[in-house]
Amino acid sequence: MRGILKTRLRASFTVESAVIIPVFTFITVALIAMGFHIRNNVMIKSLCWKSAIELERITTQHPDTDRLSAAAGELRGQIRDQGMFLKNVRTGVERNGDSVSVSVSADSSFILPVFGRIGSISVTEKADVHNPATDMRRWHALGMITGR
Repeated sequence: MRGILKTRLRASFTVESAVIIPVFTFITVALIAMGFHIRNNVMIKSLCWKSAIELERITTQHPDTDRLSAAAGELRGQIRDQGMFLKNVRTGVERNGDSVSVSVSADSSFILPVFGRIGSISVTEKADVHNPATDMRRWHALGMITGR
């Protein structure tokens, strides 16, 4: 009788392990993939801000489209160097009047294709173009009007 009870007990542990181990493995891999996705998202946002701020200075001289496309290519290279498990990286830099917009989109579902489009990242950052000389003249004129 004890032999049958021991055999059933061992068999129940095997069945529980066959269910629990894949569930914990899936949860662990999903958390790792989510960590990569969040890291890539933060990295792309910071590189977009950095590019927008750098282009803010450059665009005061009205750059041509070659300079803007070179900036987009440089941004794409930085994202490919620093990004982890990214594919289909697309970048764009546009000047719209007095603002510069930098946009990046990439797919980060390389690890887990099960998640599909959830892993795509799309970021657009805008920066206003400032001309320091014009701003200083405005502040000086405002100071003369207000007496300060």
